[in-house]
Amino acid sequence: SECPDPVRGCGEMAPRKKGGGGSGDKDIEVKGPCIGIDLGTHSSSVAVIRGDTPTVVANAQGNHTTPSVVSFSDAEQLVGEVAASQAVKNVANTVVEGKRMLGKKADDESVLKDKKRWRFGVCNKDGKAGVSVQFKGATTSLSAEAICGSVMGSLKATAEAFVHAPVKHCVVAAPVHFSEAQREALAESVATCGLTCLRVISEPVAAALAYDLDRPG
Repeated sequence: SECPDPVRGCGEMAPRKKGGGGSGDKDIEVKGPCIGIDLGTHSSSVAVIRGDTPTVVANAQGNHTTPSVVSFSDAEQLVGEVAASQAVKNVANTVVEGKRMLGKKADDESVLKDKKRWRFGVCNKDGKAGVSVQFKGATTSLSAEAICGSVMGSLKATAEAFVHAPVKHCVVAAPVHFSEAQREALAESVATCGLTCLRVISEPVAAALAYDLDRPG
């Protein structure tokens, strides 16, 4: 099925790739399902439009929100509910609030403040704030984009199970206070999980659009 324009004329576009690219100023016809992602600091959700009705998709545990938590062990990487459930036993390798590091440097004032209460390691990853964890017996450094991408990858899988089809496109909501660097980092996170970010829109706009989509006429 074709995905209707998920932002219905909103002018906020996803950051363009260097050298051109991006969606520009013209509409793009998207074949197949398109999802909407709300990446939250503590929990996240995914929605899909079926016909004219937006549906927030429940995860495998039957919940409509998924913890924005990623954990690492000697055997595997866990995301969401299962990651949150073992956090107490693996606190140093369980990453929470990854969204707060997006688009920031490791020595950013807000990151240094948050670092005091986080139990996982914070490091410089390619000039940006990242995390340092023990994964499969080795110290591993990951970017904040990779952490957030893992959460969105879990949401992608939830949506695919719901629509019974591969999902390749999404629209993602960003806090209204996000800087351009943070919005670009959010779009980069989307790319790490195999999705094309059509647009990044502010959360208040996303809420207004969702409300209007659910109204007749």
